[in-house]
Amino acid sequence: MPGGAEENILEADPPLELRTNSTIRLEAEVFLVEGDSLDVMIDWVKRHGLPEPPEPRYPLSEALDRIAHAYNSNLWYEGKGWGMNREGNGAASPAEPLFMERYIKDGHDRESAKGLAEKLEWVRGQPTYETYEVWGGSRRFKIWSPEKRLEYGRQLLSYQREDGSFPFEPDGRHSFPDHSALSDGTLKPLGKKGDTALDLCVQPAIDLLVLADMTSEKSFREAAKKALDYCLSMKRPEGGDWWETPLHSPNLLAAGHAAIAYYLGYKSFKDPRYLKKAIRWIRSLLPFTHLWEPYRLPQMYNTKPCFCATDWWLSDWVTRQVQWEVLQTFAQSAELGIDWGEIDPEIDWHRYQRGITIAVLRWMIDHENTVNTALSLDRVKSGDWDALFHDAHHTTTGTYGGGPIMPDVIAVNIFNVLDRE
Repeated sequence: MPGGAEENILEADPPLELRTNSTIRLEAEVFLVEGDSLDVMIDWVKRHGLPEPPEPRYPLSEALDRIAHAYNSNLWYEGKGWGMNREGNGAASPAEPLFMERYIKDGHDRESAKGLAEKLEWVRGQPTYETYEVWGGSRRFKIWSPEKRLEYGRQLLSYQREDGSFPFEPDGRHSFPDHSALSDGTLKPLGKKGDTALDLCVQPAIDLLVLADMTSEKSFREAAKKALDYCLSMKRPEGGDWWETPLHSPNLLAAGHAAIAYYLGYKSFKDPRYLKKAIRWIRSLLPFTHLWEPYRLPQMYNTKPCFCATDWWLSDWVTRQVQWEVLQTFAQSAELGIDWGEIDPEIDWHRYQRGITIAVLRWMIDHENTVNTALSLDRVKSGDWDALFHDAHHTTTGTYGGGPIMPDVIAVNIFNVLDRE
């Protein structure tokens, strides 16, 4: 603004001199958009484009090497596997990170790659070996026996109701005693037993479609179609984070899962309604994403998990951001061969993925370059948690906190970005 302040600056430097009868002229553009509030957001992005991601804290290739080095050193517990502790929450186990095989083959740090290859061989030889499934789309099923795949698919079918929906079962498979008991006893339950929501239906639909391809079991594909058809009329992404956010609240994780489910459904059934829904749901990530940042508080491409409180008694999500959910959406998409930049070229999803990946590098723990953290400084400064990333970022204080998270989802996204570049 000539003679005043740049955008997001709170005080003009130099200040404007206003005298009697001075005139301030403001200019604005008004646009009329057909549709709802999401269409308004999409129209703005189409006209302005997504912002250029900032310079990364580390070059992406270096960040990838840092993650690989951490898995080869401080995140490895001999005789246990990979994790952030020997015991308790985040305890090490023989679970294979999804980027591991790729890094051993193509990674730049060959010393780390050699060490990881030896560790992976040990992990795969353990009786409890499993592919780490938090971020995966299908790899966890690949190490299962044909019988186990069928058993799990049939278990999903047993949860589905006749109309295609999957119900909320807080005293069963959705039980989360600590959160539920306190929520029920303070204000109100997170959700009603028997109710349903988008994420409760589309998550099993993803698994059923993947399992249908692996097993050729027709009932899995038919059940997935019933779930997708049931959700066609839904307009808000609800039901993600059911363990700590109200079932009927706008949620980023639900939007990501729905986009993936409907695109897989489109590939299976060639129903154009599914493609339209897939694009609609992936675009629903945009309102949860910071495409702007306040002065001196970097948060470009940080994302919010939801537009609501958490379970009424924990810290709210109104003032906090969470990055793992959006990273999961793109890691899972890549795992399933889904490229949103090709599917929805009107939005620069490749830039978006680069943006969210660069953003999370700000969240990573580095004992030589610490951020404003609420975690144990002893553990942070010891280097034990190097390359882990924080669960949450406070939008006004700039403090990072929450339990640290294993960084394999970051590595998957980095590989995806670097492959295109």
